[in-house]
Amino acid sequence: PYANGDVHLGTGLNKVLKDIVNRFKSMRGFYSPYKPGWDCHGLPIERKALENSPPNVKESPLLLREKCKEFALKYIDIQRKQFRRLGVFGIWETPYRTLDPEYEYEVLRAFVGLVEKNLVTRDLKPIHWCIYDSTALAEAELEYKEKESDSIFVRFPLEGQFAKQLSGFEDLDLIIWTTTPWTLPANVAVAIHPRHKYSVIKYSVNGSEKMGIVMSDLTEQLKHQLNIVEIVRQIEGDKLDNIIYKHPILEKKGITVLADYVSNKEGTGLVHTAPGHGLEDFASAIKYKLEVLSPVDDKGCYTSDMGSLSGFNVFKANSVIVSDLKARGLLISSGKIRHSYPHCWRCKQPVIFRATKQWFVNIDKGDYRQQLLDKISEIKWFPNWGKNRIEGMVVERPNWCISRQRKWGIPIPAMICSKCDEACLNPSNIMNFANIVREKGTDAWYQLSDKELSTDLKCETCGSSSFVKENSTFDVWFDSACSHRACKFDDESVIPPYELYLEGTDQHRGWFQVSLIIGVLTGNSSPFKNCLTHGFFVEPETGEKISKSTSKPEFLLPADKFAEKFGADVLRLWFSSINFTNDIPFSSSILEEKQDLYRKIRNTFRFMLGNINDLKQSDLVDLNNLSPLDKWLMDKLATLMSEITEHYENYEFYKVFHKSYNFCDVVLSSTYFHIVKDILYTHHPASFERRSCQTALYYCLDVLLKCFAPILVHTSEEIWKHFTIREQIQSIHLAKWPGHKFPLLTRDERNKWDLIMSLRDEINKAIDVERKNGLIGSSLEAVCCIYSGDDKVKKVLNDFSSLLQLVFVLSDVSVSESNKGFIETQLPSTFIKLDKSPFSKCKRCWKLVKSVGTIENGVCKYCYDVLVELNAKSA
Repeated sequence: PYANGDVHLGTGLNKVLKDIVNRFKSMRGFYSPYKPGWDCHGLPIERKALENSPPNVKESPLLLREKCKEFALKYIDIQRKQFRRLGVFGIWETPYRTLDPEYEYEVLRAFVGLVEKNLVTRDLKPIHWCIYDSTALAEAELEYKEKESDSIFVRFPLEGQFAKQLSGFEDLDLIIWTTTPWTLPANVAVAIHPRHKYSVIKYSVNGSEKMGIVMSDLTEQLKHQLNIVEIVRQIEGDKLDNIIYKHPILEKKGITVLADYVSNKEGTGLVHTAPGHGLEDFASAIKYKLEVLSPVDDKGCYTSDMGSLSGFNVFKANSVIVSDLKARGLLISSGKIRHSYPHCWRCKQPVIFRATKQWFVNIDKGDYRQQLLDKISEIKWFPNWGKNRIEGMVVERPNWCISRQRKWGIPIPAMICSKCDEACLNPSNIMNFANIVREKGTDAWYQLSDKELSTDLKCETCGSSSFVKENSTFDVWFDSACSHRACKFDDESVIPPYELYLEGTDQHRGWFQVSLIIGVLTGNSSPFKNCLTHGFFVEPETGEKISKSTSKPEFLLPADKFAEKFGADVLRLWFSSINFTNDIPFSSSILEEKQDLYRKIRNTFRFMLGNINDLKQSDLVDLNNLSPLDKWLMDKLATLMSEITEHYENYEFYKVFHKSYNFCDVVLSSTYFHIVKDILYTHHPASFERRSCQTALYYCLDVLLKCFAPILVHTSEEIWKHFTIREQIQSIHLAKWPGHKFPLLTRDERNKWDLIMSLRDEINKAIDVERKNGLIGSSLEAVCCIYSGDDKVKKVLNDFSSLLQLVFVLSDVSVSESNKGFIETQLPSTFIKLDKSPFSKCKRCWKLVKSVGTIENGVCKYCYDVLVELNAKSA
């Protein structure tokens, strides 16, 4: 995580998911050390550190960096406590931190590897630029959201000779459409598609007719917007190359250029081209050797050479420019449009495209882009659509802009020639600095002079020996992309590629991708074998992602506060219960529901613990000799254990939760526990039936406890301490995954048990009806007659005759030859009839049986015999 605030739900989810994986894999016998780490550099921390700081901090790089480091270390300690509160297991005392000199040294070593392969360049290119934080941004640092922009159609008048040549008239306009009027001062060209037809149109502006050119495919949709009166003629697009027009704002001229990127879906088919403010525009400028104008400073204001616009913020200048165009008679129409627009992921403000000199990693050199795609195919992605997602992003991604105009970060160790402004990237010089960093940290870049850092350097372009330090730092993504190289384990056998990278879905364009780039470009390998992604928490009503800037306060509590209110294990249970590959709606009521489910799970364990408290290892019954009911339970448990293991392996924790909870709630609490209470509470403590039942409970407790252990870390440890006859291991988190070989039922036996349990459900429905009618209270007050005309059901009833009363929890069960007065069930040709037992209730087992009243103390014959034996033994 980023060391700049409390751990919120999303980060808590991420850490808990990682913890579940590590705990499960550890129990499976894998060596699974987890070394936590923190991203510590970059803009968010720098902004926080500057808040309420005196002016001298901003002016001094070293003071600023000191403040930033203090801030980051403070939140590392806070977050570490919060993660531990959530039960996350890790090597907390020696985490990796991107501000540590050893980590920074490894980042610089990775950079040297790229430099040695000539993969790093310093280029003038338009990049996304945040005018509020005065820094370049990578695609991964953008958020796209709705923005209202100006929408204007503008006349670009042609020079007279071209106007007459194309239309026979003295006046003819190129008509462009733009949503960024502020970029018009930087216009140098208009792009035309070479293979589309264009139309000379007669159109009306403010009551007067004019002549203009638009793409023929768009004339119909432009008919009303431009008040098109007549289509005069058509011209092939390639015939419109290199035509001169008058600049609409400045006293200069521009030319038309040909470009395939011109769309026939929107606009006019003529694209206003400002190479300093757009990538495609920049490509046209390179091709046609056009001037690259970017008359905008770091704060997004026009530079001093822009006349009346000088000092204007570009967004505020839109209205000024529109008014000026209108005054010049060049504005055809104006309006507003809402569209998706890039915003800075930190300050949430709209960004601009701006041409500046930045550092880039060139992934297009050689076949590196293809190598990245090949490695993506070798990685296993969970969910599997992650592969297509990241493939598409790698295919489309530009070269990686790795420079940021900040002070808090790892400096890019380049020297700039004072004479010709060429950059010097000397691998030996960079390694010298890396060795200094290993000892003193990156503050050395600001402590040492230009001359000390450029000893023995000579400019390859002009031969000068005078250099100044590069003033940019590495993009924080470059720091984190090197984590597979820089994170050092005490055990040197733990090396990349690592088993699993697990983050939110946004990291397909972030950490997953940049880590892959560094891995492939420096070591020809992927740093990870498997990749798992999760969604984000969203507000339940709107579906909007929960964020610090827009969400209600109740959504923004630190994760440990939720843990304090509901319990850390309840929070972990919730995290495990959701299909986290999707976005996750959040509300406190959801946690309250999970609190109830947690109690049911806990009570299931309490029941099992309470009923085996007198059991010793020597009392356990051989699994092959268990009673039929207990064998049925062990068969269910074996199936559960197999399915749970598979779901953990596939990171389907929500299936782990639902199947484990269903086993606790339905198979155990509602069924098995209800059936065996009579055995556990009334049979002789050492009877075979009770010991068989206790043996089944022992194995259920052992398996379920271990299945829940990676999720309910605190509860499972607490139960482990009370599980007195378990294996003698100090902590359940040191135990191995259950590997019991339970005897399995045959398919025929399972089918018979399924039929019996279905009949049990039918009897329970009838009991509920009679209970509402006031006929009976407890099911033990009832007796049941069963009639079936189905041979298969008859055979099962006969085979299970000795178990029916126990399984159905009734005082008596009989099979009838007639169905008169019976009610029909869902089973084929099977009917039942319930009555209240006519006999008295045994004070001990609560059954209403004939023998009650014939023996002293108001107990039945069975209970009397047990009591006699117990009394004899105690005597």
